[in-house]
Amino acid sequence: MLAAAFALAPVLCFLGLLVFMDSFKLVRFRVVSQALAAGMAATNYTIEGVTGDWSGLVCSQDTYENTFEADVRAKAMKWLKLHAKYDDTHPWEALEIICAIMGTNPSTRGAALIRSHVLKSYEYMRLTLDYCISPRQQAGNRPGATLSLVYPQEKMRA
Repeated sequence: MLAAAFALAPVLCFLGLLVFMDSFKLVRFRVVSQALAAGMAATNYTIEGVTGDWSGLVCSQDTYENTFEADVRAKAMKWLKLHAKYDDTHPWEALEIICAIMGTNPSTRGAALIRSHVLKSYEYMRLTLDYCISPRQQAGNRPGATLSLVYPQEKMRA
C-alpha cells in the first residue's frame, strides 16, 4: 500500500495545488476522483492483471522463446519471464485504491465510467494481440521484424 501511495504522490500534489489555487471550484472533486479511479482501473487494474496472466501462459512453454535467435533470446524474454514468475499484486493494489477513492456507495455514473474504461482497455489489448498473431505477422516474420518501422536505427539480422 505504501508503494501505491508513493505512486499517487504526484497526483495528490497536483490536486493539492488546485485546492490552493481555488481551481477546485471549477470542477467538483467527485468528478476528478471518478476520473482518477477510471484511469487507474483502465491501466493498473486491467492491463496489469491480464499481463500477468498471459505472460505466464506464454512462458509456460518454450515455443515463443525459441522463435528468437539464441544470442538475443535471454534479453528478448527477460520482461516476460519476470512478469510470469512473480505474484503480480499490482492489480489488487490498484483495486484497493479505486475502492478507497470511490467509497462504499459509488454513483451509477462513476461505476459506469470505470466499467467503460476497463472495457476499452480490454478492447485495445485484444486489438494489439490480434494484430500480433495475424497471418501477416506470422508469414515468416521473426518477432521484432517490424521493429525498424518504429526504430529506424535498429537493423534486423539477416
